[in-house]
Amino acid sequence: MLDFPNIFQMGWRGGFLWLIWIILTISILPTIIPNRKIPIGGRKHFAYSYKPTGRPAVETAPNKGILISAISWLAIIAALIAALAISGRLSPQIILLLALGLTIVDYVFILFICPFRVLFMKNRCCATCRIHNWDHLMICAPMAVFPGFFSISLGLLALAAFAIWEIAARRRPHYFISKTNANLNCVNCNDKMCLLHIKRKG
Repeated sequence: MLDFPNIFQMGWRGGFLWLIWIILTISILPTIIPNRKIPIGGRKHFAYSYKPTGRPAVETAPNKGILISAISWLAIIAALIAALAISGRLSPQIILLLALGLTIVDYVFILFICPFRVLFMKNRCCATCRIHNWDHLMICAPMAVFPGFFSISLGLLALAAFAIWEIAARRRPHYFISKTNANLNCVNCNDKMCLLHIKRKG
């Protein structure tokens, strides 16, 4: 049921895969197409999410720790895939389970503690996270080992979300900083999953 490279050949058994594909697609699209219902951290690159604080605009978005965060994540994924290959357990099914597991890890980082924030980037929370919308690319990356419609379509969507995010960070860096974007401050934050936000609002 998890043999995603052969999704078109699986017939009715591929229904579960299509459900996963739809869920992942729906989770990526709001970062490409503006949607006010998602937390501010994932849509701060859109103009409607920007509320000027009155402070002078900045020339660059915060880039502290993003390179080492990217290298660390790629190293972890590469090590996991290498370990699976060496042990003879590398398969589409295991890779998809890994990707789904990374989705759960992403929520753990959001709800509790994010090692990238603590160790490398030192940002306050998810709302001010410079790599917030990298998560879909990070999750979909392992599936590139087994190319096909399932992995390529999700990968391209995740890559589009990443590209739009990074272009915005370079063209409109003031959208990404709480000193220049009032919507990134706790008092204006709408992220119901942020425990820091709840504590400061309560």
